Amino acid sequence: MQTNKLGAACAARLDALCVRLGFGQPLNIPEYQLRGRWRFWAGNLIRRKPHLVIHQDGEINGTGKVYMRRWWLLPKNRWLNVYLHCFDGPDHSPLLHDHPYDNVSIILRGGYIEKLLQHDVREDIALESDRVAQFPVDLVAREAGDVIVRRADSPHTIHRLLAPGTWTLFLTGPTVRHWGFHTPTGWKFWKTHLGVEA
Repeated sequence: MQTNKLGAACAARLDALCVRLGFGQPLNIPEYQLRGRWRFWAGNLIRRKPHLVIHQDGEINGTGKVYMRRWWLLPKNRWLNVYLHCFDGPDHSPLLHDHPYDNVSIILRGGYIEKLLQHDVREDIALESDRVAQFPVDLVAREAGDVIVRRADSPHTIHRLLAPGTWTLFLTGPTVRHWGFHTPTGWKFWKTHLGVEA
C-alpha cells in the first residue's frame, strides 16, 4: 500500500468540482428526459441521487443509519470504475476487510483514521492467512489530498472519521478475487460474515 500527497491545490479543485456539480443536492429533472441503456446511471448522477447507500448494519439501500453513499462517475463496468464516496460514519465492522480489486482512494474533503496491518507484518505473512485478525495493526490518519494505493488483498478498515461528510474518489481495477472480512476464526466471505443470503 502506498500513500502520497495529491497536493492541496489539486484536492481543492476536485472538491470544488464536486460542490459545483451539487452532489448531495437534488436537481428536478423530469424522468422522461432520461432515456436509453444508461438511464439508471445517468438519471441518478444528474439528480445527485446515490447509486448505492450502505447502512451502519451493512444493509444496502435499507432504512438504518447511513454509513456511505456511492455515485458511479462512469457507468459500472468490469475494467475500470470511478466512484464518488461520501462517508457519514466509520466502516460498519471493526474487523479488517479486503477488496475484490486493486484500488486507489483520493481524499477530497475531510479525512479518516484507517486501521491496517503494521508494515513489517504485511511483508512477513500471506494475507490469506487465517491468522490476519490476530496481527498488530497501525492507525493512520488520511487527510484531504492523500492518495492511497491498495492491492485487492490488503486488509484495512475505516476506524473513525476526522470530519463528518468525508468525500473520496475511489478507483478500482477489474475484479480479481472474492472479498471478505478477517475475523479471529479466519477469513470470511462478506456475505457469510454479514449474514446476507447468497
